Amino acid sequence: MLEVMGNSPYDFVLNHSEKDLEILQNKSIHRTF
Repeated sequence: MLEVMGNSPYDFVLNHSEKDLEILQNKSIHRTF
């Protein structure tokens, strides 16, 4: 997950583009709470 975000999740969240979000569509993301 961090590799997809360029090892900078905070920067990714603030400065993502539509193209960046398209990459995440086909990724399996496991979240825990």
